[in-house]
Amino acid sequence: MFLISFGCALFYAGHKNYLFNERFYEYKSLGVIKTDEPLNVFTHWSNYIIDSNREKREEKTREMLARRVPCFKLMDEYIGESFVEEVEGGKRLYNVDELSRTIPHAGNSWFEFLGILAAVFGLAFALLEPRLTKQ
Repeated sequence: MFLISFGCALFYAGHKNYLFNERFYEYKSLGVIKTDEPLNVFTHWSNYIIDSNREKREEKTREMLARRVPCFKLMDEYIGESFVEEVEGGKRLYNVDELSRTIPHAGNSWFEFLGILAAVFGLAFALLEPRLTKQ
């Protein structure tokens, strides 16, 4: 009976992901923000240009496109809608993707497999034990 109970517990722990997390949150940063710039500089940079000269606007457009170097982070826990991380040359603003990702972990599958195996062997021993000990 112990083997059946142990197998069920192993299977349940693997199935419910109690030991290995499979849910991750993806955070995306568009680029490095300089220290004197606002956090939304990559999405609203055109609003901060006062000069209406077309050449300067195009130059700023090229500069912002060159500075746009996306960076992604997968986090195993939700730490908010966005967060700021200090990096070399400034800081990065990371915003969460709307959907969380599920990335299967092999450890959970192994727990499920071992749980089924233990439960089946426990059941087999429970059925065969009276026949084997019969005298």
